Amino acid sequence: MKKRYLGIIPVMVLSMGLAAFAQEYDYEKKDYWYREAEALQSFSDYDTMEDLFAALGAADAGYSVDAYINSHMGEMMMDDCWHYVEWSDPMDEELLDYWENYAGGIRKEMHHVGDEEFEWASYVPMSAYEEANADKTYPVMVVCRGGDDPKYTAECFGFVHHAAETQEYIVVIPTDRDPDAVQRMLDELKADYPVDESRIYVTGNSMGGVQALANGWAYPEVFSAVVPFGIGAQSNMEEDALEKVEEIKMPMFYLYGSMDCYHSFPITECAMKEVNDGVREINELLAANDCVFEELTVEEAEDLVENSDDYIKKMTGMNFTETWSEEREDTTYYFGEYCTEDGQSMYRVAIAENGTHWHSPSYPELIWDYVSQFSRNTETGELVIAQ
Repeated sequence: MKKRYLGIIPVMVLSMGLAAFAQEYDYEKKDYWYREAEALQSFSDYDTMEDLFAALGAADAGYSVDAYINSHMGEMMMDDCWHYVEWSDPMDEELLDYWENYAGGIRKEMHHVGDEEFEWASYVPMSAYEEANADKTYPVMVVCRGGDDPKYTAECFGFVHHAAETQEYIVVIPTDRDPDAVQRMLDELKADYPVDESRIYVTGNSMGGVQALANGWAYPEVFSAVVPFGIGAQSNMEEDALEKVEEIKMPMFYLYGSMDCYHSFPITECAMKEVNDGVREINELLAANDCVFEELTVEEAEDLVENSDDYIKKMTGMNFTETWSEEREDTTYYFGEYCTEDGQSMYRVAIAENGTHWHSPSYPELIWDYVSQFSRNTETGELVIAQ
């Protein structure tokens, strides 16, 4: 991948981009934004996906749900979500058939049905059922739902689609995101499915991102990378977990939408925690992962937000050693990264231009491209990096 380094990118670019999107833009599944969604109504005050996404962006940053819907980004998002509107029953036979025939196909199964606390869903590539792949094992992506949402909502985050397209990994979505419950789920998965136990990753949105962190810190020897999105750069790591990460390391990838309704990077008016705590956590995690970096201070973070000409440094208040941008089909992504002395990335942040508090459509591909290089020695927990 060729890296393109950034110069001055004013924040006004974002509102200009949305203004450009605001004109009418038609596509096949656009009407699903405005249909009543029973699955959504079952747990929230929102009637439609339009209602939900109206609440997921920050108006003070220039967000407009109409502009979002009338964009190619909105079209790609509805490609990820339309089935959620079409079928309110997460085990509808037509929905199961849709998944088995989507791209290379993926088989959805529910486990512990009726157990509202522990029920979980698995999505296994159809290639795993082919005789030619009888001895093949598959990495696992644990996807944690956001907030108090049912696990079915996490089916909209694009990972199931991406796994069906690539046939490269299994997706599991737990109801109970507590670390011990997730380990119980993984034990059951490993007993019944062809799991590559050296390559298990955990991701999640919003509170699911916080739970992804909790799982990574509770069982760092199990997970080969942790990828929260929609939570800024918090780590919430206790001292004992920090010591374990110092020993066996933990690759990190944070993703965030530029229009996210929750401003949760270190320096914002509505930070999810005190600025000095956020800065301290960043420094601790970078040091634990042997990154080469200049220790961030509150004063420097504030200065970067106020004065930096580098877009992602200005957005995050973080003094990355490398920054670049990439044009993807849905939008432009801005990256910041910290690496070890030998150039290995261990801490990455990506911001999706015009992205909201949910995922942006390229998240699964970006995440898989990054985490798939990492595995663990299942006996020692040592991190192994593909060359």
